[in-house]
Amino acid sequence: MRPEPTVQDIFGEYPYATLVEEVRDFAIFLLDLQGRIVSWNVGAADFRL
Repeated sequence: MRPEPTVQDIFGEYPYATLVEEVRDFAIFLLDLQGRIVSWNVGAADFRL
């Protein structure tokens, strides 16, 4: 099984990657072309229903 890609793996050194990694107040998900979640930020990891 392949390890999950991180935002840095996908977007590299772009400022967007840093922004997504640092935001904690909002859940940000990265979806693949089939609509499956492939990565998420700290805000999404801390999300509680």
